[in-house]
Amino acid sequence: LVSLGFATFGVAPRLRAKDAKLLSKTHFIYFGHARHWDPEQLAIELRTKDALTQVTRNIVAAADISWKKHRAVNWSIRFALIGGLLFVLYAGLTRIP
Repeated sequence: LVSLGFATFGVAPRLRAKDAKLLSKTHFIYFGHARHWDPEQLAIELRTKDALTQVTRNIVAAADISWKKHRAVNWSIRFALIGGLLFVLYAGLTRIP
């Protein structure tokens, strides 16, 4: 069960959908924000504004999320292996007369 919990956290999307519409007025790099933009208006925005701050913020945020998910999947694998070994040990011990 612990492994399943970590696996679920590791693969579940982190979309922040409730904030996306509001933040899309000033943000356009994250796909959750960009989907609210008109393509022509977004092109104008990208030509007239410096997107470096948004790009770097998005890179750091995505890296943080990815790292947490990587660690969760890593722990999921570890707990799955421990659970499997405990099961094999239990199965072996219960067959001893």
